[in-house]
Amino acid sequence: MNSSSSDGLQYSGRNAGAVGPRPKHEHRGIDSVEIEKTLLGHPNVGRVLVAIRKGPRGERKPVAYVVPKATWSGSAEPAASGEQLDEWQQVYDMVYADSPEVELGEDFGVWTSLYTGAPIPMEQMRAWRDAAVDQVTRWSPRTVLELGVGSGLLLARVASGVEEYWGTDFSAVVIDRLGSQVAASGLSNRVRLRCQAADDMTGLPRDFFDTVVLNSLVQYFPSETYLDRVLTRAWDLLPAHGRVIVGDVRRNGSLRLLQTAVQGARHPQLSPAVRSARAEQAIAAEKELLIEPEWFSRWAAARETCAAEIRLKPGDEHNELTRHRYEVVLHKEPTELVTLDDAAPGVTWGRDLERLGQVADLVSRRAGRPVRICGVPNARLASEADEAGLPPLFPAAAGTTTCVDPQHLRDLAVDMGWEAVLTWSAQGIDRFDVVLLPDGPMQNRAVSVSLPPPPADAERPLVNDPMAAREFEALPEALRRYAGEWLPEHMVPTAVVLVAEIPPGLV
Repeated sequence: MNSSSSDGLQYSGRNAGAVGPRPKHEHRGIDSVEIEKTLLGHPNVGRVLVAIRKGPRGERKPVAYVVPKATWSGSAEPAASGEQLDEWQQVYDMVYADSPEVELGEDFGVWTSLYTGAPIPMEQMRAWRDAAVDQVTRWSPRTVLELGVGSGLLLARVASGVEEYWGTDFSAVVIDRLGSQVAASGLSNRVRLRCQAADDMTGLPRDFFDTVVLNSLVQYFPSETYLDRVLTRAWDLLPAHGRVIVGDVRRNGSLRLLQTAVQGARHPQLSPAVRSARAEQAIAAEKELLIEPEWFSRWAAARETCAAEIRLKPGDEHNELTRHRYEVVLHKEPTELVTLDDAAPGVTWGRDLERLGQVADLVSRRAGRPVRICGVPNARLASEADEAGLPPLFPAAAGTTTCVDPQHLRDLAVDMGWEAVLTWSAQGIDRFDVVLLPDGPMQNRAVSVSLPPPPADAERPLVNDPMAAREFEALPEALRRYAGEWLPEHMVPTAVVLVAEIPPGLV
């Protein structure tokens, strides 16, 4: 049975099992099920749904939405991974070669908003940079290695306060330009720059760096395998009590929220079903590496002397940087480790408290012990979660229960003289947990907060597969040719749209 929607599409199709191609024969009409069965015979097609679009003269044209099968596993590194790194290198060579000369640490030229395509406002970028600097300097480092040093956004603020600051980058253009700026800034006596890839530790001393930084870098890695290799090699450089700081990590679990919001911002005239389809297409085409926080927890758990600290991004602005990115610190044999896994079990937002004003009383009743509040609704993500069709955060009769801006909770803790550790919640993508420590800031103390996965999502992917997006770029045209071998011309899809999932609005 066919159904139609407000965008003028008629939809037919089921998630049929794979069937081999059928002999080519003519039909007077367009049989959507026949097209779907034919495309399912292709080895790279996992699921398919065919929509019949009405053309400008009323003609009916089939459009195929296809969920591809992955053709290789992220655990095995394909040759194409080097090609992807080469592409990123070429992009950055061009960007930095053409960027204007600015003061060291002030080149934000590559940062544009996904929502608008325009540059992210400079005051927001400076706040982002200052927060990243604070993440490094709060550990009072003496010797720092930054992998992917880029334009020196962190170097410019950190190098003057440490004994030595080493930076590597795979772009020779970046290193040459940064070297000139470092010399002009009088930092040459403590800064060393090297042109090499993130996984290349050649010439880097062992047991010398107390801090290794990868800030806004891992999203450009080609695979989970490459990420693991870089972290392992950086870890091996560290002495006891050192740390690896992985900043600005993009979250895999919230990509659907982000892309749905992006499509809504850029194409507000489209129907929800079409926006959802475009979001799924963008997810399938994602070429950056996105990682769930639990991946780092598992990486740390596999090492006897490692503690993982995972925190939400600080900041007052609600943008893609604060909504969909987070911070990780991996501590090696930490001198002082505070484990907060069992802090205040059972304290849940919406059940035990409903407003920010009730937090101080809750902490007081705990008599100086840590307080963990679970499932706090994240005001940064509330509108995007609603647009993406997530279940409402609260029942209709929730009354005074409200969403909370994570930064407001952090500011409350500062005002009260507490430490606030804000991390993601197991209760939902659009929620967070906070552990409040009434005994004050955690300067130079490692904090470990467990982040168990929701039972229903135990098998969810912890990383995406950016190489699959590259691999499938040629698939739509290949599928049209494939369909043309088995179907009459009028049944060959006008377009093949690759999506991560079939959007519910199209079924």
